[in-house]
Amino acid sequence: MLRQAQLRLRDSGRRVVYVDASAIDSAASLASRLRAGLTGSHGPPIEQFAALPDVGRGAPALAGGASRFLNTQLDAINEAEQATVLVDASDSGTAVRELFGRFRDTLWQGAHAWVVAVDEAERASVLRPPTDAFFDVMLLIHPWDPDPLLRLLALRTSELDRATLGEIAADARGNPRDALRGLADVLVEGGTPGGLLRRGAALQRKAARLVGRPEQLLLRELLDRGQASASDEDLQRSLGLSRARLSQLLTNLLEHDLVEADTLRTEGPGRPKTVYRPRLEDETADEGSHA
Repeated sequence: MLRQAQLRLRDSGRRVVYVDASAIDSAASLASRLRAGLTGSHGPPIEQFAALPDVGRGAPALAGGASRFLNTQLDAINEAEQATVLVDASDSGTAVRELFGRFRDTLWQGAHAWVVAVDEAERASVLRPPTDAFFDVMLLIHPWDPDPLLRLLALRTSELDRATLGEIAADARGNPRDALRGLADVLVEGGTPGGLLRRGAALQRKAARLVGRPEQLLLRELLDRGQASASDEDLQRSLGLSRARLSQLLTNLLEHDLVEADTLRTEGPGRPKTVYRPRLEDETADEGSHA
């Protein structure tokens, strides 16, 4: 939805910036991501501000030099060329509440228009006062009805009958991305309608018992992407993590049998790359584990 809004705004001659700010846990990290989207630069690292005293601006001071770092980011955001900023803040509710609530007066001084998307599960906590005062309009995006999902799937293939497409649409529970992933599982992997979603849900339940929140967020990304490596820059940006931290989390997932790994050798110079995929049990194994 945000990408379509970006396209239409751009076609109308507006300056528009899309920012992937998913899975961010602090206002400072969120502000850094917004600055990078608007200016092309994250600015100085936060470590340069660690020894500096805090500078308030009427907002509660953050620990160490973090508030100085944050104010530097906000200045750069407000000084950037005016734009409509589209922010995917999935799994970043705490950071959104802190930045757009505690620092709303500073952001109001800028000329940007803000569109911030959060998960439904985080909506109530994000829009608690004073953050609710920042946003003029709230749009709730409802799940799709089965009929539009069925039409979407029918546009993608003529190989499956309407009844099978209907099962896939119903199992997606209103999520178009899940419907398309389910379709690919049936067509490419030979799975059953709804099987991919059931196996993915079972894997996430297993992860909730064995590993912490960072690993669970990474696993969800892997389920969406199919596979990834610690060197994938897009994955690093999506989760706001370094390559070293991603490698650590992926190793932990591997040790708990939540992912499987393959080593891919490149044709040119360079070290082989390790690619990780979710370890999805077949449906009969999953049923046996819950018997």
